[in-house]
Amino acid sequence: MNDDWGKALGSDEDKPMITKMSTKTKNTTMALVYHFNKSIEYPMSFEVNALALSKTFKNLRDSGVSYSDMYNMIDRFFYEIKQKPLPKDVATWLAFIKRRDDLLQWVTANSSDSDVSEWK
Repeated sequence: MNDDWGKALGSDEDKPMITKMSTKTKNTTMALVYHFNKSIEYPMSFEVNALALSKTFKNLRDSGVSYSDMYNMIDRFFYEIKQKPLPKDVATWLAFIKRRDDLLQWVTANSSDSDVSEWK
């Protein structure tokens, strides 16, 4: 007896099943928004404004900033707010957008492949 419970209706056995995470590529603005949202360690009441972030990342990309630099900007931002937390009434996405020029300047000055633990 053939057990068809483990596959989706109409799925092809020869093709691998595509999961939601495997469709994400690293070099897209939505992947950057996903990375930002995933890095937040705040309560669910703090929502991320994906539209504003994606516009910010698109503008940065149009000005010549690489995706790896934008990932480093996100990582640096969350490193900074772990060191000095934001006030409770400030949304993280808005603070990131306001600090983007300083973050970009820091990332371009420290563009070596340094680990987060080495940041000062």
